[in-house]
Amino acid sequence: MHPVRAHHLRHIALLAWFVLMFSPIAIAATDGCKQVGSPAVPSSPTALLDIPADLPVGAAIPSSQIALHWSWNCVAGTINAPSHWVLQLSAPVNSSAVPGLTYVYAPPSGGGWPAGIGLRVRGEAGETLALERIVTVSQGFAVKKAYAGQTAAEWSITMELVKTGSISSSNSSFSLNVNGHVPAQAWGNGMEANSRFSPSWTIRSAALKTCTVTNPMQTVNLPSISQSALAARDASAGATPFSISLKCQKGATLYITMTDANHPGSTLDVLLPKGESGTAAAVKIEREDGTRVVFGPDSSAAGTVNQWRVSDTPDGVLNIPFVASYQKSGTQAFPIGKVDVAASFTLSYQ
Repeated sequence: MHPVRAHHLRHIALLAWFVLMFSPIAIAATDGCKQVGSPAVPSSPTALLDIPADLPVGAAIPSSQIALHWSWNCVAGTINAPSHWVLQLSAPVNSSAVPGLTYVYAPPSGGGWPAGIGLRVRGEAGETLALERIVTVSQGFAVKKAYAGQTAAEWSITMELVKTGSISSSNSSFSLNVNGHVPAQAWGNGMEANSRFSPSWTIRSAALKTCTVTNPMQTVNLPSISQSALAARDASAGATPFSISLKCQKGATLYITMTDANHPGSTLDVLLPKGESGTAAAVKIEREDGTRVVFGPDSSAAGTVNQWRVSDTPDGVLNIPFVASYQKSGTQAFPIGKVDVAASFTLSYQ
């Protein structure tokens, strides 16, 4: 049998967030500072995500990190009181951290964030920063201290995404709007609109724990029968049930393709012995509803020839029943002797 090939898709598991929302407050700030760092603002960088199926909850999502290294030049007197340089979130975020994960925050209410993904911000030394209310800022991360008379500043942060639960969305994009400033004293780049940084992420493939095959290799022994049982044209005999047994996690739609292992390019509805194509000896496989399996290529791609939908995956055991039978093909007599055929199956999660 061929190994199962997973076409990764996902399952939505909604976490119960403790929600305490703050509304943004207008900031009376001057235009005395200009941003000269990287990336320039306003800007909208993006990151592409391929989320491993076995990524554990609490782990940073690979390639999700977006770094900012900002430098600011300010007119003397613009910053006139001790404060902080703050990375402010324009859209509200749940103010309490995700339970069990240090300084990981629930997705913002806007931006199309999928379930199962949280936000974490790290400072210059890699330390995690807490989301808090700072002076007039509804929600922000205090990145670095600001002091009266300051005319230049430089700081770096990294935003990263963290897996907080099952992730279902693929080929989806979501974003975040932030800006840098000293609350009530100076916008980072002249005005609020010019101080905005809008990173976005696109999930190309999302994480999903799929199914494990519990009987990946099995032999189905059809009974011995008399040649006369297969005398009629297109006769069948020796029906023998078998099943493919899986242990699954809920949240995907399962598809399957069966392949004639002796003739992998076959799209017939029977299995043929190795090296033979014109013989009357064949074996058919029927699904639970009596539909004959039509064989196709060994591929997990969606839309593979002769792939069919099995069901939504359960949270537990899934048995896929079949019946194998001798099948006479054409008008020739079914040959006496042993008939050896082989099939493989490929699972696809969509």
